[in-house]
Amino acid sequence: MIADLVRWIDDGAFDPREGQMGGAKVITSRTNTAHWAFQPIKAIGIPEGKSAHPIDRFIEERLARVGLSIGAEAERRTLIRRVSFDLTGLPPEMSAIHAFLKDTEPGSYDRLLDRYLASPQYGERWGRWWLDVARYADTNGQDENKVMANAWRYRDWVIRSFNRNQPFDSFIIDQLAGDLVSTNGVDERSIFDRWTATGFLVLGPKMLAEQDKPKLLMDLVDAQIEVTTRAFLGLTVGCARCHDHKFDPVSARDYYALAGIFRSTKTMANLDFVSKFNERQITDRLALEARESHFRQVEAVKASLDSALRQANQSLLDRWRTLLPQVVDRSLAGHSVEDLSLPNPVALKRLKSVLLSESPSNQIGRDLRQGVWLAAHRTGRESMISRRARLGWRW
Repeated sequence: MIADLVRWIDDGAFDPREGQMGGAKVITSRTNTAHWAFQPIKAIGIPEGKSAHPIDRFIEERLARVGLSIGAEAERRTLIRRVSFDLTGLPPEMSAIHAFLKDTEPGSYDRLLDRYLASPQYGERWGRWWLDVARYADTNGQDENKVMANAWRYRDWVIRSFNRNQPFDSFIIDQLAGDLVSTNGVDERSIFDRWTATGFLVLGPKMLAEQDKPKLLMDLVDAQIEVTTRAFLGLTVGCARCHDHKFDPVSARDYYALAGIFRSTKTMANLDFVSKFNERQITDRLALEARESHFRQVEAVKASLDSALRQANQSLLDRWRTLLPQVVDRSLAGHSVEDLSLPNPVALKRLKSVLLSESPSNQIGRDLRQGVWLAAHRTGRESMISRRARLGWRW
C-alpha cells in the first residue's frame, strides 16, 4: 500500500484538496476502523480434525488446504530437546534425557512440560523478549549515558513474573500503574514488586543534560506514550504528536489525552543540569534493620583495625626512636650494630621510605630524622649524615 501511495503521489493522482487518491476517497484516522486490527475479538469455532488439541486442529485445517498433513510425532529424545530449547534456550541435561526416556507412564510429556515451565531458566528465556519490547538497558544512553543502577530490579521482576505465570492483565496494570493500585490486604513485598514494575515507564534513552527542561519532560512523555502503545497496542502513536494519523484511527487529540496522563507521572527527581531519575525506597523494614546492623558491625571492625594499626605504628615509632640513634652512633663510630636486634629487611625498607618522605603528614619521619641529627650532633658527624641522606640512606 505504501508503494502504491508513493506511486500515486508521484503520478499526480493524489489531490490533497479533494482528499482523493486515484479516484478513491482517502481513509483518515476518523474513518479507518474497518481494519481487522481494530475489530472486537470474536469467538471462532474449532475446526473438525483428528488432532486432540484445538490448536493442532487449526494447523491441520490450514495444511489440508494446500494438500499437506501434520508430520509424524517426534521420537522422545528429539521431543525433550525441542521442549528444552523452546522453553529455556538450553539443551537438556543427560540425566533429564534418561529420566524422560524411562518415564513411559501416561502424562509423562505433561510432567516434562511442567518441570521446564517451573525452572528459573524459563523466565530468563522468555522474559528477555519482553525486555526488548520495554527497551531495557542498564544505562540511559544519549548524551550523558548515565548508569541506571537499579534497572536490574525491573529485569528481575519481569523474570519473576514469567516464572510465576502472572496473568497478562495484571502484568500490564503493574507496569503502567503499579504504584496506584489498591494496597488493602497486600503484603509489603508485593507492594514493592508493583513499584518496581513501573520501571517500564522510566527505561529507555533520555537526554538528561537537555537544558530546555520543559522539552525534556515532554520528550519523556512522548517516550512513555510510544513504548506503551507499541507494547500493548502493537501500534506507533508518536506521529500524532504533530498531526492526526492518516491510515489508522489515532488523532492528535488522542495523543495529548494520553500525554496529559503521563505528564502527571513523576519520572524525574530533579531537573538539574544533568537531571536525575526518580527512585523510591523498596527495602522492607527487616532488610533495612539487617543492613543497619551489618553497617554497624563493619564500622566496629574498621575501628578495631584502625586501633590495632595505630598501636602497631606507635610501637614501631617508639622502638625506632630508641634504636635509631644507637645505630647511627655505633655506625659513625665504626662499631658493630649486630647486638642491637635490628628489624628485618622489610621493616628497614619501610623505615627508609618514612625517612625520605617529605609529606606534611609524615610526623613520624620528622621525629626520626630529628633523632638521627641529634645522634650525629653528639658525635660531631653531621656532615657524614648529610652525605648519607643525599645518597638515599644507604645503610
